[in-house]
Amino acid sequence: MNSTRKTISLIISFFILFVFGCNQQSNFDKAFAYQKDAEYDKAIDFYNKAIEKGERVAECEKNIGDIFFGDRNYDEAFEHYKNSIEIDSNIALETVMKYMSYNDAHVRSLVGDRFAEIGNEQAINQINEALVKILNSGDQYKILDALAVISRMEDKCAPILGDIVKLLDSNNIVKLKVLEILPNFARHINDEDFDKILNLLSQNDEIIKTATIECLGNMHEYGKKASAILLNMVVNEPRYREQIFVATNKMGKPDKEQMGKLYSFLKDKSKDIKMHVLNIFDENSEGANEYVPYIMCFLNDEDSEIKQATRNVLVKIGKASSDCVPELIKLLNESNEEIVSRAIYELGDLGKASSDAIEPLKKIAETTTNKDIKKLAKDAIQKIQ
Repeated sequence: MNSTRKTISLIISFFILFVFGCNQQSNFDKAFAYQKDAEYDKAIDFYNKAIEKGERVAECEKNIGDIFFGDRNYDEAFEHYKNSIEIDSNIALETVMKYMSYNDAHVRSLVGDRFAEIGNEQAINQINEALVKILNSGDQYKILDALAVISRMEDKCAPILGDIVKLLDSNNIVKLKVLEILPNFARHINDEDFDKILNLLSQNDEIIKTATIECLGNMHEYGKKASAILLNMVVNEPRYREQIFVATNKMGKPDKEQMGKLYSFLKDKSKDIKMHVLNIFDENSEGANEYVPYIMCFLNDEDSEIKQATRNVLVKIGKASSDCVPELIKLLNESNEEIVSRAIYELGDLGKASSDAIEPLKKIAETTTNKDIKKLAKDAIQKIQ
């Protein structure tokens, strides 16, 4: 009898321990067990409870992502993968990197989109390290997939820009993809890498040349350094004329230093190239007053249409700025009276900012035989004084 009671007592004790042990099982463990048994709704429920209690959160987010991915709810899956990587990149990163080459275009795009949203600097560094390994792998297809992800991440991949530019030495398929995404990093491209892009214009491959021109145009203001080279191509390789004009239009007006070089370059160039540059200023006249001295030189052109286009641009820009004074003074020595007159007018209109022009203006007033210029010079001196 006592033996029977002891046996029953032991069974009850084991049962209590079993129940107590089950009750002590963590939310994560319960969720994981349900996940293995394909009871996904219950698994997600307990994973969320674990997340609320701060229990193995990165793993919970990754596992929820796996459940949604298995159900082909890719958008929801990648939200959870992103959350996991944001907390601890070691948990889900390898899984997500594999999806860069998945057979569903939407999945591949989600990789880059979610990576772009990650703010954890350590995670971004790890992602970039993984991407560099792929870029240096020599596997064309994986490289193309990685470049597609990089194009969506944009600035977050700026630290590996050098590795991206190196691929311009690869085959044409990879090269074209690199040229397509480089405008996303335009503000980060240094002079050495920019020169590497420009070198592609000297290749004999028409497809690469066209893609390079388009790449430079899509860099907008950051591609301006290529303006003279591109316009020179119009002269030497006129078949690229339209692509080049589209590209330089996107770049907008060159900066003041570039304009100085550009004017010297344009002196002996064709009418259509000169008109194209004037049209850039006509369409982008705001803030262009520092260019007045260079634009005024087009008044010296023999072509009446160019002269008229120059007048239109100058009127649209308005008066010159004080930064133009040294260049305007130089124009007082021009043989073209229209340029001299315009320079005098601009100097006078600037008032005291043109004080350095008083002596040159006095000299013109004393030596010129043109009564209109003499009067303009005297009036300008009065305005300045």
